[in-house]
Amino acid sequence: MVGNNLKPYLCYTFTTIKQGYHLKFSEYLQNCRTQNNLTQEQLTHALYSFDIDNFEGLSEGTIGKWERGVTKPTASKQVRIIK
Repeated sequence: MVGNNLKPYLCYTFTTIKQGYHLKFSEYLQNCRTQNNLTQEQLTHALYSFDIDNFEGLSEGTIGKWERGVTKPTASKQVRIIK
């Protein structure tokens, strides 16, 4: 679900970054989720289904903290989310 549904937005995001705008991970995650009309709960389930090992125990609260920039996922999780 994550890989296929989010690719159009990912292409837009990478194009924007190439043009000189550096998107924070928190902005990227929230923009990607809202552009794909997903709730935090739906994104949580999608990430878990996409990669059980990396996203086991993930909650909507964690997604919210990531989007607000309170905390951020490890670099390896960020890479998995972007994929």
